[in-house]
Amino acid sequence: MIFFYQPIVSLAPDGGDYLLISRPEIPVTVIGAIGEGTYLGLVDTGSDNTILPKSVADRLGVPMASAPGPPATVFGGHRVELLVGQVTLQLEAGGEVLRWSAQVYFHDFADEEAETVILGHSGFLDYFTATFDGKQGTLNLIPNDELPSVS
Repeated sequence: MIFFYQPIVSLAPDGGDYLLISRPEIPVTVIGAIGEGTYLGLVDTGSDNTILPKSVADRLGVPMASAPGPPATVFGGHRVELLVGQVTLQLEAGGEVLRWSAQVYFHDFADEEAETVILGHSGFLDYFTATFDGKQGTLNLIPNDELPSVS
């Protein structure tokens, strides 16, 4: 499955001009007990877990529980509390559809504009051989034999 990077307008680190960058954000469908929704998710090799906004779980009727263990550590060393739940994830590209059950984590973001879908190792990248091609701006995902497919 090949996905094209998404163009993002970002403020330069020095606070000067705006930059046009591309990053591996792909459409992923999240299926819960009472509905489904498609969101752009950042495929993040630096994230141990797949993390979705709590508002997604609320909207789709995903039962959640407190995540075991200590709070997660995010960029900058900040610690955040996560909730855990079970969803079905689905990818579609080039006429191919992949659907699997995954344990994912949810974070209650302070405001809606900050909400981000992070597709990390647990629940997502662990099930694929991923090839990131920055020059071409593509992400190729090939499912491996660990993918817990559902129909």
